[in-house]
Amino acid sequence: MPLNKGCFHACDDSHPTRKEVFGLIADQGWRFDATMLDKDNAYPRVREAGDVYLYKLAWHQHFKFIAPRVSDPGDRLFVIAATLGTNARKKAFESALHDVCRVQGPHGRDVHLCHWPAATAWGLQVADYAAWAVQRKLEKNETRYWDMIAESFTTCFTPWSK
Repeated sequence: MPLNKGCFHACDDSHPTRKEVFGLIADQGWRFDATMLDKDNAYPRVREAGDVYLYKLAWHQHFKFIAPRVSDPGDRLFVIAATLGTNARKKAFESALHDVCRVQGPHGRDVHLCHWPAATAWGLQVADYAAWAVQRKLEKNETRYWDMIAESFTTCFTPWSK
């Protein structure tokens, strides 16, 4: 049973469950691009601004560098974000993501933001597992799960890496 109410995350699942999920998603033919910001290596003002600001920076960087690689001007992009935590926290994250989508939208792409519970969206679940595998690889050089999804992995932007 997942530790989070109504949803699950790779970090909460047992090794056999993770192995099975990674095995299922490995052959799905999906593309994964990651933007990983290491909070410990951020400027002090970024750390002081809090998690919402950190996520906003990550989304901004991701859309700035990845959207032009996977879409053309005039394309409609659907940004699917998982609902997060309390109502106040959810509103703060929604506001930050809306700001990023407004900024990135004028670059010729029609950006639509959707908020869905993670348990209802295959892509959110895959993104959670893939991000977890990338984080494990970057932080601990653990490749057990990474190796299962490496073929779907396209880019990893790590501007604050050591």
